[in-house]
Amino acid sequence: MSRNRAQSALEYMMTYGWAILIIVIVAVILYSMGIFNPSSSVTATSSGFSPFTPSSAICTAGPGGYTEISFVVGGLPNGASSVTIDKLYLTSPSGFSSSSSKQSTYISPTTVTPGQTFNVVIAGENCSSSGISFSSAASLQYSYSTPAGNVNANATGTIAGKSSSKSNVNEVAYFNNGGLLVLNSKTNTWTEGYTFSAWVDYTDTGSQCGYIIGMANATSVPRFGLVMQCSNTAEPYAETINSSGYGMNTAGDLASALSYNKWYFLVGVYNPLKQNISLYINGVLVASGVDTESPASITPIGNAYRFGMYVNANTPSITGEFSDLQAYNTALTASQIQALYNEGMGGGPIQTNNLIAWWPLDGNGNDYSGNGNNGVLYNVKWVSS
Repeated sequence: MSRNRAQSALEYMMTYGWAILIIVIVAVILYSMGIFNPSSSVTATSSGFSPFTPSSAICTAGPGGYTEISFVVGGLPNGASSVTIDKLYLTSPSGFSSSSSKQSTYISPTTVTPGQTFNVVIAGENCSSSGISFSSAASLQYSYSTPAGNVNANATGTIAGKSSSKSNVNEVAYFNNGGLLVLNSKTNTWTEGYTFSAWVDYTDTGSQCGYIIGMANATSVPRFGLVMQCSNTAEPYAETINSSGYGMNTAGDLASALSYNKWYFLVGVYNPLKQNISLYINGVLVASGVDTESPASITPIGNAYRFGMYVNANTPSITGEFSDLQAYNTALTASQIQALYNEGMGGGPIQTNNLIAWWPLDGNGNDYSGNGNNGVLYNVKWVSS
């Protein structure tokens, strides 16, 4: 009797064991495909937005990350020949570091025609980690003219994709004794100080004091920013000078000059509460100074941003490569500056609350912060990074 039961049990295992094994194998395969992974259940393909077609969606991970979406314009409604792109809103982000709604900070170009491509950037909207799926319902606001008047419209859809660790910097700006000038800057609120940062690779600094990145009148003070020493040597310093000509700088405080043909991350910080100005190179504080004689109040009037240009004129003076220029109307902390450096040349702003301008210089001189500080380029060509 017991022999029969043992034989029955063996037959049962032989009959159903294979089925159980097959089920386990299938489950493992499905899990590896991400079927049971909530983040992978997010669609990986952008869709919707008619009459526009999303052609790519990029979301970079980390605190300096951002989101960029490209659209191709299709046939426009009501016979319109062109439309103006106003804003893109992400309404239900998934896979991002924040689940709150966000809106675009930069769109280029804003007026588009059928067949044209435009890009939308959301500064500070980064993914929680690299290699995951991200997705969000979105609304693209646009307007166009008809014989009956102006029409405001929304194109809704979903943006989706896989996050990356860093953006790919395709090009950098080569200043051949050139520069970038932003006249009539739209934001002059500097009561909490400033932070200017830039990635630079010099081949020749020239004999004139040239702004790496700064804000100044063409021929007079006040001025402040990151400056290259006026002695044909690659020695940067930070400075701030008030309208009376008083101020402070870190000139001559470096132990040695920078090397040519090598990338550096330079940051100048002014803290009005401490009356302190600081210079960071590659995330490390290398020079600082305190003005004890006469505080340098920052009251720029009619100032312009200058890059690679002589401090007292609209004259280009520096030769080399520039990338990822950023300006904040606050004194960033040492840890924030280190985080910016860790993001690398392909990173974005570390935070957007005090971001005044962001020039990636990846093929144009436009400001991606959304504040409209677009620049005019002089003697600049785009080279592969």
